[in-house]
Amino acid sequence: MSMSHPVIRVFKRIIGSMLFGIGLVGLFIPFVPIWMLLIPGIALLGHNNPIVRSLHLTALRLIKSGKQHKSPWVRKLGDMTYAIYRQMRQVAAAILERWRRSIPKRLPEI
Repeated sequence: MSMSHPVIRVFKRIIGSMLFGIGLVGLFIPFVPIWMLLIPGIALLGHNNPIVRSLHLTALRLIKSGKQHKSPWVRKLGDMTYAIYRQMRQVAAAILERWRRSIPKRLPEI
């Protein structure tokens, strides 16, 4: 059974959606650990998931529009947010790359 088995894909999609949904709810409820749920949820869903991709692009558009705003304090906030976004993206990319390399190409046969 390989990693592209349909049952495994469905399982990853269900678990990823649950983690991602709880992480989004955690954005509005302060005592829910947001990043511990969002990052694994996004990793399980993958970058090709339309919901994850549209949310990412919308957030990036908002951050970039803040960088070009007329008001100096909004522009400064946009610059700071974009710097944090770039750092998070580099860290997340490194973590995901290590995670991808640690997953075996094929599951062991039983």
